[in-house]
Amino acid sequence: MDPSRSTQDVLFCHLCEVPVPSYHCDFCHSNLCKTCAGKHLLDETKEHRVLPIKQQKSTTVHPTCLKHVTKKYEFFCKECKISICTRCVTTGDHQKHKLIDFFENIRRNKGVIRKDLKELEKCIYPRYQEIASSISSRKSDLMENSKKLKIAVFERGKDWHKEIDEIVRKLESDVDEMEAQQLDVLNEQEDKVTRTSSEISQSIADLTKLVDSDDINPVSSYTSRNEEFRQMSLLFKIYLPVFSPQNIDTEHLFREFGSISALSIATEESICPMSSTGSDSSSSVRPLLDVPQIIATIDTGCNFLFDITGLSDEKIWTMGSCDGHCSIKLYNFKGELESLFSVGINPLSYIALTKSKDVVFIDAKNRRSLNLCHIKNKQVEEVIKFETWLPVNVCSTSSGDLYIIMMSSYDLKQTKVVRYADFKEKQSIQFNDKGQPLYSYEPNKFLCENSNQDICVSDCEAGAVVVVNRNGRLRFTYTGPSSTADRLFYPCGITTDSHCRILTADSDDNCIHILDQDGHFLRYINNIDIDYPWGLWVDKKDNLLVGELCSGKVKKIKFIM
Repeated sequence: MDPSRSTQDVLFCHLCEVPVPSYHCDFCHSNLCKTCAGKHLLDETKEHRVLPIKQQKSTTVHPTCLKHVTKKYEFFCKECKISICTRCVTTGDHQKHKLIDFFENIRRNKGVIRKDLKELEKCIYPRYQEIASSISSRKSDLMENSKKLKIAVFERGKDWHKEIDEIVRKLESDVDEMEAQQLDVLNEQEDKVTRTSSEISQSIADLTKLVDSDDINPVSSYTSRNEEFRQMSLLFKIYLPVFSPQNIDTEHLFREFGSISALSIATEESICPMSSTGSDSSSSVRPLLDVPQIIATIDTGCNFLFDITGLSDEKIWTMGSCDGHCSIKLYNFKGELESLFSVGINPLSYIALTKSKDVVFIDAKNRRSLNLCHIKNKQVEEVIKFETWLPVNVCSTSSGDLYIIMMSSYDLKQTKVVRYADFKEKQSIQFNDKGQPLYSYEPNKFLCENSNQDICVSDCEAGAVVVVNRNGRLRFTYTGPSSTADRLFYPCGITTDSHCRILTADSDDNCIHILDQDGHFLRYINNIDIDYPWGLWVDKKDNLLVGELCSGKVKKIKFIM
């Protein structure tokens, strides 16, 4: 017999079967007498809501199994995501599946529903309403900004037209002046020719008379003027001026005229951010060692070691210069050389790995290309050609894309970070929300992607680490611990560990700064033998690899417990 009801539909206590119970637990769907209600509340493994039975919010129908119509649902199969009865269990269809009590599943889902309802009512829906109401103002801002841009472009055009009109007036004035000079010459020549022509006509008349004259005296005293007339230059040779227009270099004109920054559309991380978990949980973060340990050293033999990047926990690629000749080398941590690319380029140059584990490097000789080293066939291929921007440094991302930091080639006064997917530009990061440059104009910069997809740039000459989120929005700028504000900070290589902590090399102080993912200084690594640290990389075991610029050595350091 169902203990909750008799044939006369009398209610019974689910625990002691006393008739006409006074209470009901909404969450457990149990009818309870006064005594059992107290005991029921003592079970802290479940959530309860015990009310007088007259106030119970609802009577949940206990549905019948669709396969076995004489049985009620008793369990919920988490693998199959269906409710089942006891006979379903005995059939073996759910053998080794995780089963939970039918009403326990209802209780849990009710909790999820209440939580979702609360989030929808309190957070998500109001946020959508807020966004919807702001769209009209954003449209107005967009149109107003477009008007300002058009006015700025128009005014720039007017300035250029003034300059061009002035050039045209100057050239026209030059033409008028040359025309006047030429006319003076021609008029003078015309006068002379007219006078001489008159003299020649007179001479012809005189000579005609002399030919028929019998007067001896004029004939005997005659002096010929033909030589005089022959020698006189009748016509000055004048070379008419010619206008020689230059080819119009449209790209150069665009650079000189000015440019409009690329449209950037950034999405918010979420409507209602979730509470931090995972790497942010203090219980899961492995603490830092008070005294880090050098556990391996590789001597690359380079006079200068520019960059390092790991192929695995046991192998590392290096980029360095030996006697002025650059090469890319693969070492294991026994110090054995496993692969070598002689790239014959000038320093400085930097490397990164592609999705296929091939090496890409910047051609530092003219900084006009990004080249790919095919590991299998030892071939070097140009994969990106740069025209108006010069690549400075490169890093790979968790998705297999590349970030390249670059400077404008035409004025060296602009710096940006560009994301490339399959060697095609996908995103450009250059300014903060106020339209101000994020990065300095100096060339020495390093960059990496954090595990939380932040983009971290160490701006050496600016003495700062600049961190933006994946949408390019500035998160923070770190310029050294506040307690050492009077010390110069020269950040070089930069990397991150599995807990999103940021490590950057301070080559001037022979130390490593460790920050949390929000830019708060945690500690130095400065009580260990490292000399002019330059390139950094962290392996999957959270060991730090430090490339020393001047010694050519790579040191593996254990810095986490």
